[in-house]
Amino acid sequence: MPRFLSKNANLLKAAFALAGTTIGAGIFGMPYVTAKVGLPLGLGYLLILGLLTLIVNLAYGEVILRTRGDHQFTGYAQKYLGSTGKWVASLVLTASLYGSLLAYLVKTGEFLSLLFPQWLTPSQATLIFFTLAAWTIFYGLKTVSVVESYLTVALVGFLFFLILICSVKIDPLNWITNTNFDYFFLPYGLFIFSLAGSLVIPEMEEILRQEPQKLRTSIIWGTLAPVFIYAGFIIAVVGVTGPLTSDDTIRGLAGFFSPPVVSLSAVIGLLAIATSFLTLGYVLREHFYRDFRLAKNSAWAMACAVPLGLFLLGANNFILILSLTGALAIGLQNGLILAMSLIAKKIGDKKPAYQINLNDWVALTILLVFIGGMLYEVLNLLRPSSL
Repeated sequence: MPRFLSKNANLLKAAFALAGTTIGAGIFGMPYVTAKVGLPLGLGYLLILGLLTLIVNLAYGEVILRTRGDHQFTGYAQKYLGSTGKWVASLVLTASLYGSLLAYLVKTGEFLSLLFPQWLTPSQATLIFFTLAAWTIFYGLKTVSVVESYLTVALVGFLFFLILICSVKIDPLNWITNTNFDYFFLPYGLFIFSLAGSLVIPEMEEILRQEPQKLRTSIIWGTLAPVFIYAGFIIAVVGVTGPLTSDDTIRGLAGFFSPPVVSLSAVIGLLAIATSFLTLGYVLREHFYRDFRLAKNSAWAMACAVPLGLFLLGANNFILILSLTGALAIGLQNGLILAMSLIAKKIGDKKPAYQINLNDWVALTILLVFIGGMLYEVLNLLRPSSL
């Protein structure tokens, strides 16, 4: 092993944990919303929100380094924001997990139906997947997290493969389509969702417990790597499909590539999203069991029944689900992290290995962005428009 890799093995492991947690189902909707607003505006969103996410992630890392003992998101909220903060954090975490599970449920059904169009409708495929997934979550997931790490590698490798094959079919005219201000705010919530990965930062600190000074660098790498991968993927897909870009990317590529490539795309997307569903479903079950003190069977039912119920009630718009989850749940989660950061600077019980220059005014400005995004999504939900 090269000396650089051996010397920075834990740094790279921590960075990969953040990048792997960040890259998920949201990437399949990013080309669609970018095609709606135009590539320049879409990439501008990605850059600005990527930088804001980096600030939030670094702030959370500093909170962790300033605090004695091991905690998770709700534990830090309780310490710095009190019991009310803990419950708000818990509700935010629950909402973000429910939103993610619902979106994954919708998309796995669509990918399965794409693979077996003659046998399954998207709704039928969703119900079949849910039955198998709920059974798996009920009996435990000892190997799912390991499988998910390998599938994350497979997904990233496949994204590079798709970028490569798209490069030979790009029409530059698709890049210079005029910016459509009618959809100006459309990318916000989905991009916020797609960039979220902060909840894994406590595990990153554990990996780097003996080298805390490297946490800052690992957060920077782990946050920016998805931004660059997303940018390449968006540029490649929009360059090929342009206004024909579908809300899951894969169906839009069907008219430009051979069936084997499309099928492979659907398989990789299906596996990546399915394992994420299993992992998050298990996390939510444990959240209800350990934090809300529900019986195991009740915790399992709460984790699985709500996404299914929402789906059966007609919540099946992938883009809208991710946008609402990102703008509301992730936006509020980021706001709580900023508030914790400001308080931890004053009452934290450890000297951190790094600190960022986040004063009240900078934090307030970023917080206003998140609040504005929340208000827009709520108003847009009350006055729905065609996506």
